Amino acid sequence: RGGAHAVGLRQGLGLVLGFAGLLLVVWQKLGVGEVTAANLALAVLALLAITAGTLYQKRFVAPGDVRTANTVQLMAALAVTAPLAWLEGGAFDFHPELFGAMAWSVLVLTLGGSSLLYLLIQRGAATSVASLMYLVPPCTAALAWLLFGERASAIQFAAAALMAAGIALMLTARHEHEHAHEPLSHTHEHRHDDGHHLHIHPGLPAWVRHTHAHEHEPLVHAHPHAPDLHHRHGH
Repeated sequence: RGGAHAVGLRQGLGLVLGFAGLLLVVWQKLGVGEVTAANLALAVLALLAITAGTLYQKRFVAPGDVRTANTVQLMAALAVTAPLAWLEGGAFDFHPELFGAMAWSVLVLTLGGSSLLYLLIQRGAATSVASLMYLVPPCTAALAWLLFGERASAIQFAAAALMAAGIALMLTARHEHEHAHEPLSHTHEHRHDDGHHLHIHPGLPAWVRHTHAHEHEPLVHAHPHAPDLHHRHGH
């Protein structure tokens, strides 16, 4: 199961920079009617929900198959949204653009995005995973320019720079101290030159990533590290 980890000064600064960039994007929209109290509240609620889900899964849910995780999430979403669909009074107009948008939403955003999120939660720190949410506004602006010809403003470029700096700080945060690893048996993708997977496979280079069930013997050592599958201790 996932363990708690401390948010250091470098990660805290990254969170502040990313949030500042996000505020720049939202603040620009407040005066032109695109952001109202209602849709802003819904967006904040969605952000709190996905953050709470990320932290809960990291802390209490053992690593599992992403297909199972996706199925559970989609069934839960169906139970919530299906009754609301009956309240929608708009017409359903079939055309190629609709099917393209649905394919993008289902295959890329839902299945692809959710699968990547689950893998990242299993392999990294919750703080680092949450920091990737700051990529949504600049990626959305890039897609709007590519698909609809919308031009980015100077404020949007500044916001993107702040969020990129924040993400870089959070993802590159490392610390070093002596720590102990308890005996452990699990299955995940790994390589043999990382200092934690000391077993060997004849003929397989140490840098090749592969997956199989394996065991870890008790180990005490010191090296730069970040919270991941093998570093779940608190501070």
